[in-house]
Amino acid sequence: MTRSLTLVATVLFVANVLFPSGGYAFSWRKNTTEQRKLVVPDFRTAKEQYQYAVALHNSMIPSVDKTRRRQQLDRIIQCYSKVVENFPDDTVHTPVAYVTIAEAYAELGQDTKADMMFREAMQRWSANDYVMARCMFDMATSLDKQKRFSESQQLYKEIMERFKGSQKPGVADIVARAQARYYVAKEEPIRKAKKSPLKSFFERLKSLGK
Repeated sequence: MTRSLTLVATVLFVANVLFPSGGYAFSWRKNTTEQRKLVVPDFRTAKEQYQYAVALHNSMIPSVDKTRRRQQLDRIIQCYSKVVENFPDDTVHTPVAYVTIAEAYAELGQDTKADMMFREAMQRWSANDYVMARCMFDMATSLDKQKRFSESQQLYKEIMERFKGSQKPGVADIVARAQARYYVAKEEPIRKAKKSPLKSFFERLKSLGK
Protein backbone atom coordinates (compact mmCIF):
# COMPACT_ATOMS: atom_id res chain seq x y z
CA MET A 1 0.00 0.00 0.00
CA THR A 2 2.81 2.39 0.98
CA ARG A 3 4.70 1.53 -2.22
CA SER A 4 1.63 2.25 -4.37
CA LEU A 5 1.05 5.60 -2.65
CA THR A 6 4.69 6.51 -3.21
CA LEU A 7 4.41 5.65 -6.90
CA VAL A 8 1.25 7.74 -7.27
CA ALA A 9 2.83 10.69 -5.45
CA THR A 10 5.93 10.47 -7.65
CA VAL A 11 3.86 10.36 -10.83
CA LEU A 12 1.76 13.33 -9.77
CA PHE A 13 4.88 15.34 -8.95
CA VAL A 14 6.53 14.52 -12.29
CA ALA A 15 3.29 15.18 -14.16
CA ASN A 16 3.02 18.57 -12.52
CA VAL A 17 6.56 19.41 -13.62
CA LEU A 18 6.27 18.04 -17.15
CA PHE A 19 2.69 19.06 -17.89
CA PRO A 20 1.95 22.23 -15.91
CA SER A 21 -1.40 24.04 -16.21
CA GLY A 22 -2.67 22.55 -19.42
CA GLY A 23 -0.82 19.28 -19.72
CA TYR A 24 2.10 20.15 -22.02
CA ALA A 25 5.79 19.36 -21.62
CA PHE A 26 6.98 22.72 -22.91
CA SER A 27 6.74 26.40 -22.08
CA TRP A 28 3.76 28.47 -23.18
CA ARG A 29 6.02 31.45 -23.84
CA LYS A 30 7.13 32.47 -27.31
CA ASN A 31 10.42 31.14 -28.67
CA THR A 32 10.84 28.66 -25.78
CA THR A 33 9.02 25.64 -27.18
CA GLU A 34 12.14 23.54 -27.85
CA GLN A 35 11.79 19.76 -27.96
CA ARG A 36 12.72 17.95 -24.76
CA LYS A 37 13.44 14.29 -24.20
CA LEU A 38 11.32 12.64 -21.53
CA VAL A 39 13.54 10.89 -18.98
CA VAL A 40 11.48 8.03 -17.57
CA PRO A 41 12.66 6.14 -14.44
CA ASP A 42 13.08 2.37 -14.44
CA PHE A 43 10.82 0.38 -12.13
CA ARG A 44 11.33 -3.10 -10.71
CA THR A 45 8.17 -4.63 -12.18
CA ALA A 46 6.24 -4.38 -15.43
CA LYS A 47 3.11 -3.45 -13.48
CA GLU A 48 4.77 -0.44 -11.84
CA GLN A 49 6.38 0.68 -15.11
CA TYR A 50 3.02 0.42 -16.87
CA GLN A 51 1.15 2.22 -14.10
CA TYR A 52 3.67 5.07 -14.29
CA ALA A 53 3.14 5.37 -18.06
CA VAL A 54 -0.65 5.31 -17.67
CA ALA A 55 -0.55 7.98 -14.96
CA LEU A 56 1.55 10.31 -17.12
CA HIS A 57 -0.67 9.58 -20.11
CA ASN A 58 -3.82 10.39 -18.16
CA SER A 59 -2.28 13.59 -16.79
CA MET A 60 -2.20 15.09 -20.29
CA ILE A 61 -5.11 17.14 -21.55
CA PRO A 62 -5.27 16.38 -25.32
CA SER A 63 -4.42 19.56 -27.19
CA VAL A 64 -6.39 20.81 -30.18
CA ASP A 65 -3.19 22.42 -31.46
CA LYS A 66 -1.52 20.00 -33.91
CA THR A 67 2.06 20.80 -32.93
CA ARG A 68 1.35 20.49 -29.23
CA ARG A 69 -0.61 17.30 -29.74
CA ARG A 70 2.31 15.77 -31.64
CA GLN A 71 4.55 16.58 -28.68
CA GLN A 72 2.09 14.90 -26.34
CA LEU A 73 1.94 11.79 -28.52
CA ASP A 74 5.73 11.66 -28.68
CA ARG A 75 5.84 11.61 -24.88
CA ILE A 76 3.16 8.92 -24.74
CA ILE A 77 5.32 6.79 -27.02
CA GLN A 78 8.38 7.39 -24.83
CA CYS A 79 6.50 6.44 -21.63
CA TYR A 80 5.07 3.18 -22.91
CA SER A 81 8.26 2.25 -24.79
CA LYS A 82 9.96 1.88 -21.40
CA VAL A 83 7.53 -0.91 -20.54
CA VAL A 84 8.24 -2.74 -23.79
CA GLU A 85 12.00 -2.23 -23.58
CA ASN A 86 12.41 -3.14 -19.90
CA PHE A 87 9.94 -6.05 -19.77
CA PRO A 88 9.83 -7.69 -23.24
CA ASP A 89 8.72 -11.06 -21.85
CA ASP A 90 5.82 -9.74 -19.77
CA THR A 91 2.48 -11.00 -21.10
CA VAL A 92 0.11 -8.76 -19.13
CA HIS A 93 1.25 -5.14 -19.37
CA THR A 94 3.77 -5.13 -22.23
CA PRO A 95 1.23 -6.20 -24.91
CA VAL A 96 -1.13 -3.35 -23.94
CA ALA A 97 1.75 -0.86 -23.82
CA TYR A 98 2.82 -1.98 -27.30
CA VAL A 99 -0.68 -1.49 -28.73
CA THR A 100 -0.92 1.94 -27.07
CA ILE A 101 2.32 2.95 -28.81
CA ALA A 102 0.88 1.77 -32.14
CA GLU A 103 -2.27 3.84 -31.52
CA ALA A 104 -0.11 6.91 -30.88
CA TYR A 105 1.67 6.38 -34.20
CA ALA A 106 -1.72 6.04 -35.90
CA GLU A 107 -2.83 9.38 -34.44
CA LEU A 108 0.44 10.90 -35.64
CA GLY A 109 -0.54 9.87 -39.15
CA GLN A 110 2.13 7.16 -39.42
CA ASP A 111 -0.41 4.60 -40.62
CA THR A 112 2.07 2.18 -42.17
CA LYS A 113 4.10 1.89 -38.96
CA ALA A 114 0.95 1.62 -36.85
CA ASP A 115 -0.51 -1.09 -39.09
CA MET A 116 2.74 -3.06 -38.93
CA MET A 117 2.71 -2.87 -35.14
CA PHE A 118 -0.94 -3.94 -34.89
CA ARG A 119 -0.21 -6.97 -37.06
CA GLU A 120 2.91 -7.85 -35.06
CA ALA A 121 0.97 -7.58 -31.79
CA MET A 122 -1.75 -9.88 -33.14
CA GLN A 123 0.79 -12.48 -34.19
CA ARG A 124 2.86 -12.27 -31.01
CA TRP A 125 -0.06 -12.28 -28.55
CA SER A 126 -2.66 -14.17 -30.58
CA ALA A 127 -3.98 -15.91 -27.45
CA ASN A 128 -4.81 -12.58 -25.80
CA ASP A 129 -8.42 -11.73 -26.68
CA TYR A 130 -8.11 -8.14 -25.50
CA VAL A 131 -5.04 -7.42 -27.60
CA MET A 132 -6.56 -9.12 -30.65
CA ALA A 133 -9.89 -7.31 -30.37
CA ARG A 134 -8.29 -3.93 -29.69
CA CYS A 135 -5.91 -4.25 -32.65
CA MET A 136 -8.71 -5.32 -34.98
CA PHE A 137 -10.83 -2.38 -33.82
CA ASP A 138 -7.93 0.04 -34.33
CA MET A 139 -7.31 -1.33 -37.83
CA ALA A 140 -11.00 -0.99 -38.64
CA THR A 141 -10.91 2.60 -37.39
CA SER A 142 -7.99 3.31 -39.72
CA LEU A 143 -9.95 1.85 -42.63
CA ASP A 144 -12.92 4.06 -41.74
CA LYS A 145 -10.67 7.12 -41.94
CA GLN A 146 -9.63 6.00 -45.43
CA LYS A 147 -13.30 5.51 -46.36
CA ARG A 148 -12.67 1.79 -46.93
CA PHE A 149 -15.93 0.93 -45.22
CA SER A 150 -16.45 -2.48 -46.85
CA GLU A 151 -13.21 -3.71 -45.30
CA SER A 152 -13.81 -2.09 -41.93
CA GLN A 153 -17.30 -3.63 -41.80
CA GLN A 154 -15.73 -7.07 -42.21
CA LEU A 155 -13.45 -6.41 -39.26
CA TYR A 156 -16.25 -5.11 -37.05
CA LYS A 157 -18.31 -8.19 -37.89
CA GLU A 158 -15.41 -10.51 -37.11
CA ILE A 159 -14.89 -8.79 -33.75
CA MET A 160 -18.59 -9.28 -32.93
CA GLU A 161 -18.57 -12.95 -33.90
CA ARG A 162 -15.15 -13.95 -32.61
CA PHE A 163 -15.24 -12.27 -29.19
CA LYS A 164 -18.94 -12.20 -28.28
CA GLY A 165 -18.42 -14.74 -25.51
CA SER A 166 -15.01 -13.60 -24.29
CA GLN A 167 -14.63 -13.10 -20.54
CA LYS A 168 -11.41 -11.11 -20.92
CA PRO A 169 -11.74 -7.68 -19.21
CA GLY A 170 -12.31 -4.88 -21.71
CA VAL A 171 -13.29 -7.11 -24.61
CA ALA A 172 -17.06 -6.72 -24.13
CA ASP A 173 -16.68 -2.95 -24.46
CA ILE A 174 -14.77 -3.34 -27.74
CA VAL A 175 -17.43 -5.73 -29.05
CA ALA A 176 -20.16 -3.20 -28.15
CA ARG A 177 -18.28 -0.41 -29.93
CA ALA A 178 -17.74 -2.60 -32.99
CA GLN A 179 -21.44 -3.44 -33.05
CA ALA A 180 -22.39 0.25 -32.83
CA ARG A 181 -20.23 1.02 -35.87
CA TYR A 182 -21.23 -2.07 -37.82
CA TYR A 183 -24.93 -1.20 -37.83
CA VAL A 184 -24.43 2.19 -39.46
CA ALA A 185 -24.88 2.59 -43.22
CA LYS A 186 -21.96 4.31 -44.97
CA GLU A 187 -21.10 5.38 -48.50
CA GLU A 188 -17.66 4.75 -49.93
CA PRO A 189 -15.96 5.60 -53.23
CA ILE A 190 -16.28 2.90 -55.88
CA ARG A 191 -12.93 1.20 -56.42
CA LYS A 192 -11.72 -1.48 -58.79
CA ALA A 193 -12.21 -4.91 -57.27
CA LYS A 194 -9.04 -6.41 -55.81
CA LYS A 195 -8.21 -8.77 -53.00
CA SER A 196 -7.87 -6.97 -49.69
CA PRO A 197 -4.40 -7.29 -48.08
CA LEU A 198 -6.18 -7.42 -44.72
CA LYS A 199 -8.17 -10.46 -45.85
CA SER A 200 -4.94 -12.22 -46.81
CA PHE A 201 -3.41 -11.33 -43.45
CA PHE A 202 -6.33 -12.72 -41.45
CA GLU A 203 -6.42 -15.87 -43.59
CA ARG A 204 -2.74 -16.48 -42.71
CA LEU A 205 -3.43 -15.69 -39.06
CA LYS A 206 -6.26 -18.24 -38.93
CA SER A 207 -4.08 -20.88 -40.60
CA LEU A 208 -1.48 -20.49 -37.85
CA GLY A 209 -4.07 -21.44 -35.26
CA LYS A 210 -4.96 -24.71 -36.98
